Amino acid sequence: MNDFFSLLYEFFFDYDTNQDFMTALFVNKDYLWLGIIILATTCLSLLVFYKIWDPVAKQTFSFLITILINIGLIFGIAYILITNNNEITEYLVNQDLPGIESFILKTAAVTALYGAVVFIIFILIPFPFKFISKNNRHNPF
Repeated sequence: MNDFFSLLYEFFFDYDTNQDFMTALFVNKDYLWLGIIILATTCLSLLVFYKIWDPVAKQTFSFLITILINIGLIFGIAYILITNNNEITEYLVNQDLPGIESFILKTAAVTALYGAVVFIIFILIPFPFKFISKNNRHNPF
């Protein structure tokens, strides 16, 4: 699974420039954890939206708030996960290689982007979250 998730990130990064950083994430299996974060946070956000926040007065507005909270949570958790990687922390402290801060921010942003995509996919397919709601079943589409 680590291989699968690492392939998703290679589209956004130049491997020659970021080889040391990407290898540090791969060896520590952080790509797998980033994928788990995307899925778990999105499922939790949808559960809150369709079950706990039911009924919703302004459905579209509430949907947009939920997706923004989901993106923010994924970005924050991904940022913390990446900065807690021992090799990445070592690069940050020693400043051996330039661009580590931008790599961390870009990786967290890509993770948040994938989180938004997964959120929308889970909304569009008949996923069980819609069926646990009485009043929110047809929201947002």
